[in-house]
Amino acid sequence: MTLLRILMQVASLFVVPVAGADAPDADAVLASLARQEARLPALRAALDAARSKGLDVAYPRADLTIGALFVGYGREDVAQGRVERAAQVAAEVEELLDRAEREMELDRKAPRLGPGPVHIRDGSLWAECDTADGKEYRPVFLTGYGHFGEVVEALPLLGKIGINVIQNEIGPNGVVFEDRIDTSAVETRILAALDRAAEHGVRMDLLVSPHYFPAWAFEQWPELRVVDTPGPHHFIKNSVEAPQARDIYERFLRALIPMVKKHPALLSVCLSNEPIYEASVIDPWRAPMWREWLRARHGEIAVLNSRYGTEYGDFDEVTHPKFSPRENPAMVYDAVRFNQGAFAGFHRWMADIIHEMAPGLPCHAKVMPLVWGRFTVFWGTDPWDFAQLSQLNGNDCYFDPRPHGDRWQSNWRIQSMYFDLQRSMKRVPIANTENHIIPDRHQDYVSPDHVYTAIWQGAAHGQGVSVTWAWGRTYDKTHDFEGLILHRAACTAAVSRVALDLMRLSREMAAIQNAVPRVAILWSNSAQVHDSRFVGERDRVYEALVFCGVPIGFITEEQIAKGDLEAYDCLLVAGAPTLLAEAVAPVRAFRERGGRLVFCGPRNFVKDEYGRAVTPLEADSLIGGRPREERLRDLLLSELAKAGIQPRHELRTPEGALPYGVEWRSAAHEGRDLINAVNLTRDPVMVALPEGVWHELIRDTSVSGVLELRPNQPRLLRQ
Repeated sequence: MTLLRILMQVASLFVVPVAGADAPDADAVLASLARQEARLPALRAALDAARSKGLDVAYPRADLTIGALFVGYGREDVAQGRVERAAQVAAEVEELLDRAEREMELDRKAPRLGPGPVHIRDGSLWAECDTADGKEYRPVFLTGYGHFGEVVEALPLLGKIGINVIQNEIGPNGVVFEDRIDTSAVETRILAALDRAAEHGVRMDLLVSPHYFPAWAFEQWPELRVVDTPGPHHFIKNSVEAPQARDIYERFLRALIPMVKKHPALLSVCLSNEPIYEASVIDPWRAPMWREWLRARHGEIAVLNSRYGTEYGDFDEVTHPKFSPRENPAMVYDAVRFNQGAFAGFHRWMADIIHEMAPGLPCHAKVMPLVWGRFTVFWGTDPWDFAQLSQLNGNDCYFDPRPHGDRWQSNWRIQSMYFDLQRSMKRVPIANTENHIIPDRHQDYVSPDHVYTAIWQGAAHGQGVSVTWAWGRTYDKTHDFEGLILHRAACTAAVSRVALDLMRLSREMAAIQNAVPRVAILWSNSAQVHDSRFVGERDRVYEALVFCGVPIGFITEEQIAKGDLEAYDCLLVAGAPTLLAEAVAPVRAFRERGGRLVFCGPRNFVKDEYGRAVTPLEADSLIGGRPREERLRDLLLSELAKAGIQPRHELRTPEGALPYGVEWRSAAHEGRDLINAVNLTRDPVMVALPEGVWHELIRDTSVSGVLELRPNQPRLLRQ
């Protein structure tokens, strides 16, 4: 189990089951499934008839195909004693078949990804698509599943239900052997999967899995092992700097990439799975690199001592500190930046080898959400560093259902904040190739609206590729697949529906996700090291800012130092006592040219990155007293207005209030205004639309006046 899934499981323990009726009768459930199965021949005939008329039947075909699949799964559930789950499946299959029947001749046209290359352009993915009007080059959104042999076997079905991407993997232990290079696994598994994907109109992201390190190498060089924990919290357990390891990785990539690089179904390469590298403390190959880094950073040992408050006689005496806030924070800050640079360097080295052989092949890494907490600063995965080596903003993120009694239906903040962070590092699409929408082993009901919103809102915040974890079923309650999406008919159908909607409305969604932010929140490695309050204060400000109706950016100290702050009109600094010395002058220049600097809370920018007191920077405004939610949102709106930043449109209640919990973002597309709005609370919210008639594009209806926003049901409006 990964660290990501462990934390999600802990959260799911607090979900209270919904009280239901008496346990269903197995015979009644089987009878219900039989009734739905009996409907299938007539529905398939109706589908064929609609298709013969030239109608687009992608939506009813997806519902019909998924419904038929889950008739069998429901029977399996009964046979395995999961009668309650089977009853839910039977009810959902009936709903899917009813919807397919209603929509059989609706002719809702969904473009299909063509066989040509997928390009990164203007912040989104673009490709030639097959549309009702012929070939068309347009934005595309790739939505699908991972991650093992089951998803490859399912490709014929996936191609029928709107799915257009999968992830598959292979590591060096399957290719590099002690006495030879053997590419038979590449041929039988990877090339075969790519061929199968191409046959069914699906792309594949290839994870090259450096954590699948050959066992023979550990036997031959035991010193390569730098992580001894049995669990996979740290997937990579070998030194990534050791020349023996680098040789294995290089031989693996040089055998693999030439075989796959020209395959039309290959979308991209994922360089690593949930990368964490905290072994820098004990990695013997890192020790000389650490001291060389210190020499380059400080120049003279006296300078280091003045920054650390130490009395070292030589750089060779400076040991690598533990990654802990209890250590000397000045030393820990240097260790963090050294580790981040070195771990990014390892990934850049792999990407460079790949690009030597396949120059145009996008690379990324499956970096877990760095907005989790203070401890993430020790992982070695700085968002700015990884953005520079990647062509896609790769990640492994989650959007899980919240327990009853929580204010929110879904844990939306982690995904939204992390995606906004990554898009601020580089405006390229996000590739979430392990999208955790339902926690492993989750037993309670999950609404399909939650699943739809997870993927739709991911796209609104910059996602171009979503690969849901995971296409697989099990009756082993200890297995990670237990309770996931393939046990839930309506949720599986929701993935297909949002996949089709994103392709149909790709131009409009591309406009929403590429709206340029003018306000940025500080992202600070130094503050995260020096002050335990920074993460909480930053998160508090982000949540309130989401409900101001404007796109949100982040900016690192390193970006500020190189001049990137000039792209913004307002900088929000929350709980950050430190600022990189090289960033001080650019912040002053930002204020001098009219940019607005807002401190949220006292004692911001009073120290340098080593914790030494400096002349404090003055802010244009101070929001004191730690206000939260609506109060903080209103104060931020006032500060944004003073910086000349206002939402393109406002969504207020009929009484004139700004509803806290309704996120909306606006954009222009082809001379017309767009609003993407979603209610993230548990109760319906009424909003007064801006004047005029609006077209709600997801449901293809005209609306004006007051609109009801139901929880987790996004609306995309065009005037």
